Amino acid sequence: TWSNSAEIDIGAIVPGHIVDGSGNTALENLALDDVPISPPRGIIVSPIEEPVTSEDGDAVQFTVVLISAPAFPVTVPLSVSEEKEARLSASSLVFDSSNWNVAQTVVVTGLDDGDVDGDKKYSVVIGPLESSDITYNGLDPDDIELTNGDNDTNSVTNTRVGPNPLVVTPLNGIMFFDKVPNNAQVEIFTALGTRVTSFRVSTINGKFRWDLHSDGRNVSSGLYLVVLRADDGSRKVIKVVIER
Repeated sequence: TWSNSAEIDIGAIVPGHIVDGSGNTALENLALDDVPISPPRGIIVSPIEEPVTSEDGDAVQFTVVLISAPAFPVTVPLSVSEEKEARLSASSLVFDSSNWNVAQTVVVTGLDDGDVDGDKKYSVVIGPLESSDITYNGLDPDDIELTNGDNDTNSVTNTRVGPNPLVVTPLNGIMFFDKVPNNAQVEIFTALGTRVTSFRVSTINGKFRWDLHSDGRNVSSGLYLVVLRADDGSRKVIKVVIER
């Protein structure tokens, strides 16, 4: 019974061999080197010291490598959580028995979304891994958290106007303003200094449009000066040409 003690012969441990003491010939001459040991499986993603990109195109990079050779090719999917904020140099990486220990580099480049929205956080999404090697398939490394620095401020310094020249036709007659801070003052003058119109821009995405079929229907062909002023005191003058 469970309460009675008994001596159990667990055999002998001979250096380099396994012997169970029972006369089991299947184990008696089995060398330790013959015991199958599965190699560790995993993926190493290098950290980014300063995980910051910018709308000016500043980029960072990281590397990816496996820690052991896979039995079958391993695909590492890559994507960006906010596609307006950054792009990747590769949408996936592939490792196999020939390159599993060679680090592959991925470049993350900041994108300009044209919005006055401040610095935006986003992630590089890594995995889950895809492979016929069941020890690698489904592994899901941690994503990389980054910030994309905004270059659109409450200033009119970066404001753009177009198309320029603007050719007004029955089907076309809109001048587009981009990167305009909210509440900016816009005044439009002729080349001789006569004010044609003025208005304040109400926008949450930095975009505005002036329709010459309605607000500017009396504007004739010629050179005009678009004067922009922002609440921060910044001022910008843009020359535009209108053709009717």
